Amino acid sequence: MRAAEMIHPWVARRLCWVHKMWNLLGKVRRVDREAVKRGLVAIYSA
Repeated sequence: MRAAEMIHPWVARRLCWVHKMWNLLGKVRRVDREAVKRGLVAIYSA
């Protein structure tokens, strides 16, 4: 990533959808993860 930042410093870096889901699910209580996961999949599928 450092090489890409050096060449294109003005371009915002973004997470892929899978890594974004992992990050979000890591912040949610374990009992709520399935419901949040279903919601995220519905958002992605929209």
